[in-house]
Amino acid sequence: MADILVLATAGLKPDQLADTDHVRYPRVDYIELKRHLGVDVLDYAVYERTRLGGTFRYLETKLHSDLYLAIMGLMMKRR
Repeated sequence: MADILVLATAGLKPDQLADTDHVRYPRVDYIELKRHLGVDVLDYAVYERTRLGGTFRYLETKLHSDLYLAIMGLMMKRR
């Protein structure tokens, strides 16, 4: 695990990560930090990896809050 954890509250399009030459999309700062400095990135993909993630994501869109992402970040920080 890296010494730096980045919480990214931006959504990526499915083909955006494949655009490594940045032809269709501009560079994404947290992806570049991960690529060049080896930081850990926690983004909205975490919702897909947990059973309740979809439910929390739905609620957070209604509440305009990223509580679940923050909690997951705190849990990773302790590691």
